[in-house]
Amino acid sequence: MDKNFIDIVDSFCPHGELLSAEILPGGYSSDVYILNVKVDEKEVRFVLRSEGSPRSENTINTEFQLIQSLAEQNLPIPEAVFCDTSLCHFHKPFMIMSFIEGKVQEPTPKDSDWLDKFSSLLQDVRSIDTSLLPKLPVRIDPLEDIFKFIPKDDEWNDLKNFLCNISDTVYKGDKTFLHGDFWPGNILWKGKEIVGLLDWEYAAIGDPVSDIAVASLELRYSLGEEGMTKFQEQCSNFLDIDPFRLSLWMIYVASSTLTYIKEWRLPEDREVIMIREAKQTIRDAFRKLYRNDF
Repeated sequence: MDKNFIDIVDSFCPHGELLSAEILPGGYSSDVYILNVKVDEKEVRFVLRSEGSPRSENTINTEFQLIQSLAEQNLPIPEAVFCDTSLCHFHKPFMIMSFIEGKVQEPTPKDSDWLDKFSSLLQDVRSIDTSLLPKLPVRIDPLEDIFKFIPKDDEWNDLKNFLCNISDTVYKGDKTFLHGDFWPGNILWKGKEIVGLLDWEYAAIGDPVSDIAVASLELRYSLGEEGMTKFQEQCSNFLDIDPFRLSLWMIYVASSTLTYIKEWRLPEDREVIMIREAKQTIRDAFRKLYRNDF
């Protein structure tokens, strides 16, 4: 058994005995392991997750502090147990969290209950008092960095020219807490109930429409445009969504997806769908902006 993992367990659970360390497949930027530890004659599971590579907007230490600060809030999150940035025991900074028993559920077009709970959870995130949180990035302008994400093909020249002539896109409303990567793959279910919301490495403070845009694009992959639109309609029950800003954020999110998708090591069939739908999302959003079709 890897001595590094034994030393890690000794660091946060001195009376525990490491039984096994199993890597979890599917981590796009982080290394994720399940640590099975014997504590007082009981087997307890912990999650080790490393800092992303390349590093995400938040360091693993910031993410650890964030999860600690959310411990008393009404969110289904793991317990933050331990954080190590020394690189003495692992090749990247990492944190240890409690293990949540649950599984990811992909949405289906006929499961309206899934979509209700998905959108309600996003509202719970948005409702968190930001004064309780550690310092996080501020996300308030959909045009910030967007030109380095938009594809270089000639097809997008009109879009670039249009965006160059837009001004004053900074969000001026009340800044809210943002998960930053709110999609079905970061949510664990047990039966019909959500039991876990994971991965806070892109958490920020800012325009709540940006989180809606992230979730919308992800739902488009699974549910198509109709399912995406239904989700946005549900979100409009608790947030006054500016359709102009939503279109800008959709272009931002879809463009950044096209920029980084090759780094995510996705299955080929999934990658093909995402590239196709991300490009169509940009086209649809630009069409609405250009025609002022709101």
